[in-house]
Amino acid sequence: MPLFHAILSGLLSRCQAFFPKHTIRAITPSGVAATLAGQKGVAGSADGDAAMARFRNRWGVAVGADGNVIVADHGSHTTRSIDTAGVVTTLGGVAGLPG
Repeated sequence: MPLFHAILSGLLSRCQAFFPKHTIRAITPSGVAATLAGQKGVAGSADGDAAMARFRNRWGVAVGADGNVIVADHGSHTTRSIDTAGVVTTLGGVAGLPG
């Protein structure tokens, strides 16, 4: 089962924002972890396909009822979304501009 379908099915027990790793990870109830978006150790603020998206010091994550993962991307000063197709978009803020 694809990871995003598992989120929609409620099969994931939690998502985590790995602080210095710049990735968003999902963990199943059995403890299996997988990267939802970002690249380990590569910081940035890029939208697009989950594998190409970049995050900078994420502060937290939440999973909505629709299965989208919302990310507080603290280092980029943005709020981001990872949809169920694995596409990352910026919902609010401008990367690099606090406020």
